[in-house]
Amino acid sequence: MMYSHLCHRCLAGAATFALFFLAGCADAGSATGPEATGPEATGPESGSGEPRDLGLPPGSATAAARAINDRGQVAVTANIAGGDRIMPFLYDGGTYRALAPNEKSGSAEVVALNDEGVAAGFVRPAGTNGVLQAALFTGGVVTMLPTGASTVMTSVATGINDAGQVVGWRLFSEGPTFVTTPARRATLWRVGRPEITDLAVGAGSSPESEAANSSAALAVNDVGLAVGFVGLLRTNSMPSRSVVFVGGLTVELTLPADYTIGQATAVNDQGLVAGTVRAPGVQRAVVWVAGRPTILEPPPGYLNSEAHGINEAGDVVGDAIGGPAVRSAVLWRGGTTRILPPIASGADATAADINNRREVVGASGGRPVRWTVSP
Repeated sequence: MMYSHLCHRCLAGAATFALFFLAGCADAGSATGPEATGPEATGPESGSGEPRDLGLPPGSATAAARAINDRGQVAVTANIAGGDRIMPFLYDGGTYRALAPNEKSGSAEVVALNDEGVAAGFVRPAGTNGVLQAALFTGGVVTMLPTGASTVMTSVATGINDAGQVVGWRLFSEGPTFVTTPARRATLWRVGRPEITDLAVGAGSSPESEAANSSAALAVNDVGLAVGFVGLLRTNSMPSRSVVFVGGLTVELTLPADYTIGQATAVNDQGLVAGTVRAPGVQRAVVWVAGRPTILEPPPGYLNSEAHGINEAGDVVGDAIGGPAVRSAVLWRGGTTRILPPIASGADATAADINNRREVVGASGGRPVRWTVSP
């Protein structure tokens, strides 16, 4: 949906989500043209909560579903077989459509998807040593988002809403004022317009966040409320804090008692915010209602949890970590915690997003998966 996310471990690692599920390659043919039909989706669907294998995009070795909109379209990131390229696809009605030209070089990833079918993410051109540029993907056309300054090293789009607002972050080169000059800035773009808005530049509601030199917006809802985090880049002097960017202000979200680190990763149109908080040795999914946090505990037998997506009903999806499986997909709904089964017994699974039809997407066993949960 328009509520997107990048978990902390992936943001710190150049914004590459679900590499665990995209690892490995195998020989296969290449997709030709902007549209290619992949294998038929297999498995249960009618509200059972069992996984449905969406099949692999043509020419790919592994793949992960990253976002789903209310039309049921799914944004998928695929590891192209026979190389180290990662490319984006749109799954729609059993058909995969390439979201970027198959140029045999460079990579691209999608992170978010709005109800118009426009995906947001980034491109990594070949030969650029890992430099990323924020981009939009629609109908096989890639539109680079402006960087706004020659000192921008990398930019990533992480969320898009139906009003054409795109959020993410830009990373600036280091300079003599690195400690006081924001190095990573939460950013707002508008589709079809050249202006760029810095959502947080050393601004916050506490002395600590006033000193922050790093910020990122990770999601935006349809009324323009963006969420993310502020912190200090490359230092342990200040943990990251979950924040809301609204009306030119950066407002911290209250952390649960004894937790010191937080990141807000998803937001719905009612202003409910989902994210992840941490304390020494502990990580928990959390939902903020009217700014007040409620911890979403992992299922019994798991050590930790993290939240990735939320819908208008307040259903939250994410992962449970460190239990019977290394990682399991989880749905938190109405005070209950439910493990979404993997594609095969013993396989790991991750839940990335949920729409208002209670369709959940993610990955299991290196394949894109959809779970449909009954109302």
